[in-house]
Formats: sequence, C-alpha cells, structure tokens
Amino acid sequence: MLTFVSVTAVAAPASLPRCALESWSAENYHAYVFHRGPLDPADQELVEVLASAPAKLGVNLLVATVDVDETMEPTIENLWLAQTSAEPPWMVVQSPPSIASNSAIWSTALRTPSIGAVLTSPARQRITEHLMEGHAAVWLLVESGDPVRDEVAIDTLTGTLRAFEKSQSQPRPSPGTKSATVAPLPLHFSVVRVTRDDSAEEFLLKSLVPVNAPSPMPTAYPIFGRGRTLPPLVGRRLNEESIVQACQRVLSQCTNDLRETSRGSELLLGADWQSRASHSSNQTQPTNHPATIAEAISSKTAGQGIGEPNASPPNASRRTIDWGWLGGFAAALVLAALAGFGIVRVWRSK
Repeated sequence: MLTFVSVTAVAAPASLPRCALESWSAENYHAYVFHRGPLDPADQELVEVLASAPAKLGVNLLVATVDVDETMEPTIENLWLAQTSAEPPWMVVQSPPSIASNSAIWSTALRTPSIGAVLTSPARQRITEHLMEGHAAVWLLVESGDPVRDEVAIDTLTGTLRAFEKSQSQPRPSPGTKSATVAPLPLHFSVVRVTRDDSAEEFLLKSLVPVNAPSPMPTAYPIFGRGRTLPPLVGRRLNEESIVQACQRVLSQCTNDLRETSRGSELLLGADWQSRASHSSNQTQPTNHPATIAEAISSKTAGQGIGEPNASPPNASRRTIDWGWLGGFAAALVLAALAGFGIVRVWRSK
C-alpha cells in the first residue's frame, strides 16, 4: 500500500536541498553477477540491462561480472562465499561504500523480476518524481503494521509539517551574493507511505538504515537531494520536536562538514539529476525527464545504441540492447504493486 502526501512552504535560497540536488552526486550501489563459465545469451542480456541502466536511466549502480571458477579478489570471494544456496548466475547488490554497514543488501538468482526489483519500484518512482519536481524533502513513512500507531504517526508527521510551513518566511538574500540572483527553490514536503510486507518495495526497505527495535514501529526517513536520507525517526522519536529538528536540518546552509554529517542512507534512484539542477539555476524546463522509469526503459532511439555506464567496474557488460521488454515488465510491476495491495490513498494538506 502506498499513500502520498504533499504540503508546501518556501525554502531559503542557499538551503541544503538545493545544494544537495545540484552538487551532491548520489553514491553508487555495486551489483555483482557471479557466474560459472560463459554466460548464456539470455543471462548475458540481463547483465546488459543492469550495466546499461546508469546511462539509460541515471541510476546510481555499478555492475561487474565475476566468474567463480577463476581467481577472485579476496573481498569479492568473501562476498561469494557468504551466499547460501546460491546457484550461478547469482546477483548480489552492495550498499554504497560510505554507508556504515556497506553490506550485501540483496541477493537472488539472476532473473527478470529481480532485475526489475533492483531498478524500480512504485515508492522509489514517486520519491524521484517529487525530488525532480523540486521538493526539498520527501518523508518516507514505513508503517509498523499496527493501524492505530500508523495513523497517529501520519497525523503527527503531516500536522507538524503544516505547522512548520506556517512558521517559515522567505529570508532576504545578502546583497551581492549568488543567492541574490538565483530564484529560491520552492519548498514542498511530501510523504510516501509503504508497508513492511510490500514485496514490490523489498529492495527499498533493505537499502534503508536498519532500525533496532524490539517490535516494528512507525519509522520516518527524510529524503532530499538525489536520494540521500537523514537518520530515521522511530516510534516515540517520531514526534513534533524531532520532525521540526529534521526539517531545520534539511533547510540549513550547505557546507562540506554538513555533507559528511547528514548521511543516513543513500537510495538507488534513477533520474536526470543534472537536468533538474540546471533547471533550478537557470529557470528553464528540465530536459529528458521521464515521467516514470518504465517509460524511460521502454523508450528507444532509432538507429542508436544505449550509452555505456560511467565508471563501471571491470568486466561490466556493455553491449547495445533492446529495452522494450523491461519497460513492459516495469510498468506491470508498478500496476501490480498498486493494485495488489488494495487501495492507493491520496491525502493532501488543506
């Protein structure tokens, strides 16, 4: 189940959301495809989908193939040996190196559904859309499964955001500064709700900072920039004071120190971030902005191959491929996720 919430205010011109959107590149996840001997054509096609995704979709993902019958680097070999009941070809996805755990968050047989689950999900598409639209922060609320607790959590979150908006005013930029000549980035707060048992969001849930709690509690993650999160607010910490503090942190001035201390998780998202950054600075419409990842996957350029991913690891496959079949799968994944969990509720602040 997904629920989308929107509330609006105005942000400071030099605020963290704009700086993070324009300047902070998303860190890369790493996908390793373990195989034994040459890949057959069908598996090679799937590897190419992954390897081409950074250039085609803008996802922060690097891909490498690893032949388990050959000598492996120690860290890669340990990653392979840590797998249980793994039958090549087998895919393992690691979180970005700077994340404290830098662990393998996803491992599965190399299949079409597993490829789609890594590249896209309904919640991640919605988060990406909001960030591309210029929202300063998207709050991801992971429900506990207890209807009473979850409704209290969403009421507290949305009510506090509304009150916080009303308390904000447009600050005057200092004369002669760059901020004085750049139009401010309007501040929108959005809330996306997901359930813990939503199979379409399994990759997203595993990529978040783990929460140590004796039982599932409502958990909120502020997301800004190109998919960076602040540490989550869990259970009783999901209160007015903590929400306001998180909002203030999101709106604080952009500094290098803040970049290092503002880390929670880094989400795997796909978007033309540079186009959006140019739009926020030049006030022109962003280019090549797909409405959904499924739409981007299914789009084709007649007579042209797909560009190669940037800075991909050694052995990443790089041949030109046909994306149409994955586009159909991604669209079906989105529709199934929305329909399969009953009702999609939309709440807007008034």
